[in-house]
Amino acid sequence: MSVFKHLSKLQKYSALAFEAFYHELTHDTKFSQFFSDEQQIQELIVKQEKNFVDTLGMDRENIKTNYIYLGKLHYDIAIPYIDFIRGVDLLEAYFLRQIKKKEFSIELIDEIIEYFKLMKSYTAKGYLERITQKDKRDIGLFMEQAEELSTYLPKDILAEKIMWLKSFITMIEQGRVLDNSRGELSERWFSNILFIPTLQINFFEDIKKRIISNTSNILYFLKKEEYMEVLPLYNSLISIYKMVFMMNGTHNSSESVPNLKYDAVAIQLYHKDLFSEIIYKEFSFQQRSTDYSFTLLYIDCDDFKTLVDQHGQYNGDRVLDRLGQIIKSHIRTADYGFRIDKDKFAVILKNAKRYIARKIAKKISSDFSNYSFIFDHDSIAHITLSIGIAEQSVTCQHQSIKSLLSEVEQNLLRAKSMGKDQIRL
Repeated sequence: MSVFKHLSKLQKYSALAFEAFYHELTHDTKFSQFFSDEQQIQELIVKQEKNFVDTLGMDRENIKTNYIYLGKLHYDIAIPYIDFIRGVDLLEAYFLRQIKKKEFSIELIDEIIEYFKLMKSYTAKGYLERITQKDKRDIGLFMEQAEELSTYLPKDILAEKIMWLKSFITMIEQGRVLDNSRGELSERWFSNILFIPTLQINFFEDIKKRIISNTSNILYFLKKEEYMEVLPLYNSLISIYKMVFMMNGTHNSSESVPNLKYDAVAIQLYHKDLFSEIIYKEFSFQQRSTDYSFTLLYIDCDDFKTLVDQHGQYNGDRVLDRLGQIIKSHIRTADYGFRIDKDKFAVILKNAKRYIARKIAKKISSDFSNYSFIFDHDSIAHITLSIGIAEQSVTCQHQSIKSLLSEVEQNLLRAKSMGKDQIRL
C-alpha cells in the first residue's frame, strides 16, 4: 500500500490551520449559515482536525475510503459540495503557505497537492454515491408512474431508455467503465428517432449533443477516477434526462414545450402550470410508498409591491430572476422549483424532512437578503423573504393535497405576520 512519505510534517501546523479555518467559518455568512451557533462550528472543527491528522499516516486507499465517507456525511447534513470545497481550499492554501515559508520542500509540496486532490475527488465520490442512490429510487418511482401515463414514446422504448439510464448509474456507482461504453451510448439512446415529434429538429439535436458530450466526458473522468469532474457532469446529465422525460409526458398541452415548462421571468425555475401536475404526482407517490416523503416550501418576497412601485417592473423582474437563480443553486437536481405567482415561489424537496428543508430555506434566505440590488446610482436595496414549510410523510400525513397546500400557505402567512424575514413550519 502506497503511503505518503512526508505528509506527517503537516501535523505541527494543523492546529493553526484549523484555527484559521474556524475564524473563516465564523466570519463568513456563506459558511456559518449551515450551523446554529459558534459552538457547533467549534465542535465540527475539532472533529475534522482529528480526522485530518489521522489520515496523514494512512495509505492512499484508506484515505480514499475515509473521504468517501466524509462526502456522504456532508451530503446528509445538506452542505453543498461547492461549499465543502471552499473550506478545503482554505486549508490547502494555509499549509502550502506555511511550508513555503518555514521548510521549503518540493517533495512535501507535491504530496500536499496530491493529498488535497484525493480529498476533493473522493469526497465528491461520496456525494455522488448518495445522489445516485436517490436518482435510482426516483427512476423506480418514474417507471411505476409511466405505466399510467400517455406519452409520446411507446412504453417499450421508454422502458429501454430508462433501463439504459439505470445501467449507466450503476456503472458510475461501481466505477467500472467498459471500453465500448461511448459507442454503445449513441446506439442505445438514439437507436429509435421516435422521440418528441413536436419539438423543432435543432432543439432535439442540441439535446442529443449535450447527452452524448456529458456522458462521454463522465466516462473519461470516471476512468481517471477524477470524481470532482464527474459530479457536476452527472448532475447536468440527470437534469437533461429529467427535462426529456417530463416533456415526453406533456403532449396534451397546446403550448410548445420550452414555453410551457420554464418561467418567463425566473428562467431557472419551472412555470406555474407544471406545479399542480408535479405536486399531484409527488403526493400520489407518497400515498403509495410510506417510506417516501417530500417537503413543500412557499417563498415570498417581502414588500415586493412597494419595490415595483418605487423602481419599476423591470427592476422587479430582475429581483425575481435573481431569486430564481438562488433557489436553483440550493436545491438538488432531483428537486423542483417553480414561480407560482407574481413574487411567490414554490419548492418541492424530494426525500427531505422539515429540518433539512429549514436548512435549505435558511441558505436561500441568507443568500438573497445579502445580495445587493443596485437600482440606480444612489439606490442599493437588500430584500428579505418570508418562507412557509410543510412536510408530507408517514409522520406528517395530510389526507389531501388541499390540506398540504393549506398548511404551507398558513405557515407562509405566519412568517409574514411575525415581521417578515421569517421561516415557519
